[in-house]
Amino acid sequence: MDNSVEKRFIPATSAENASLLITYKSGGSTPGDTYQWFVNQNYIPTAFKMWVSIIPIKGLPATWEDWKVSKTGIKLAHTKKIANLIPFPMSEIKTWNVAE
Repeated sequence: MDNSVEKRFIPATSAENASLLITYKSGGSTPGDTYQWFVNQNYIPTAFKMWVSIIPIKGLPATWEDWKVSKTGIKLAHTKKIANLIPFPMSEIKTWNVAE
């Protein structure tokens, strides 16, 4: 068990799906940062909120969208949106199987 990471399950509400709240209490490059990870009913990550020291907007939301299955069978989001406004498309994503 890692005592430097605090994890809490947040039950679903009428406004948001269930989520996992993770706070890094020490170590790493950003101790004190907190992330709330949301998943859909199929346990696919859909969004996260972040409370981080380098961003002044607390609880800044971001989403993962445009999910595609790669040649190796991994599901990858091809777009991330910050604050539901600024899209960050991810192109030329490549995957490979290390065993090959």
